[in-house]
Amino acid sequence: MANTVGEAQPAEFLRQLSELGRLYGELADLTRAQCEAGDEYANIAGILERKQELMRGIEAVGLDLAGLRERWAEVREGLPEEQRSGVAGEIKALQATLREVVEMENHWHEKIASRKEETLNQIRKLQGGRRIARAYGHAAREAQSRFLDQTE
Repeated sequence: MANTVGEAQPAEFLRQLSELGRLYGELADLTRAQCEAGDEYANIAGILERKQELMRGIEAVGLDLAGLRERWAEVREGLPEEQRSGVAGEIKALQATLREVVEMENHWHEKIASRKEETLNQIRKLQGGRRIARAYGHAAREAQSRFLDQTE
């Protein structure tokens, strides 16, 4: 179950925040590797599997960042004075990492969609070429029987 500082002690909140930072860093690294894998689909499958594991880990941390944003003033007041600015910096770093991951994912999905469309176009051209070859093949067979004297 997700919680924020209001439901957890400040020390637990700080531990959760640190763990999220580590997991989001790994997620960003895996997403970079995914984007750089190119057409190596075996590698991509392993990367996606690891990303799923990370997402389960992120969920297991149980920190609701969306709720944290909505209740930041209250959460901030629940933290020791000397840790407030550090926590704000960690949250900004998490947000920057998440933005980076989302941008990389969007770019990767666009690239995959482009490759898919390119492949479909190549298949369409190939199918068109086969139709043309079949049409010429029928014409050649008809021409052979129509114009050759086959009595000899």
